Amino acid sequence: MEVGLRDARILTDAEVATLVKALRKMLGPEFAALSTQHGLGMADGIRFHAVGTKCFLARAKLGLTIKEAAATLRVPQYRLNAIERSSTCEVRGDIVGRYASLLKLDGWLHRWATANRRLASKLGIQKAASSRRLKNRAPSNIVLYPASVASVAEGAR
Repeated sequence: MEVGLRDARILTDAEVATLVKALRKMLGPEFAALSTQHGLGMADGIRFHAVGTKCFLARAKLGLTIKEAAATLRVPQYRLNAIERSSTCEVRGDIVGRYASLLKLDGWLHRWATANRRLASKLGIQKAASSRRLKNRAPSNIVLYPASVASVAEGAR
């Protein structure tokens, strides 16, 4: 079975709660206590897993290796590996945002950050995503035209 980009969806609070309950039952209270002690709440890991999976699938679809993506972004490979492994304790929000931009996932990451405000804020993702959107926004006095309109306008000169 082929896994596609749509397979990494943003979970609802109810879905996350159901998964946390099932994991606690499977892994026992010791694991839940251990993960909480290290600041790795099970719910956070489950929520962030969609980001890691989405990035992995998008990178694979683009035919990029971790090494190539890291070189393009000028970040250590282990930072991108941490994102794709959903290792929230090693994730830096600014790098998640830059990686999502490279992979053309800006809109999806914004939707994820909106649905997961607390975690996005904790990881610094929301701040990075919103500042990038503002930087990429054209000034209001500039009108952007499709390439076809621009080429017609050039020919008229």
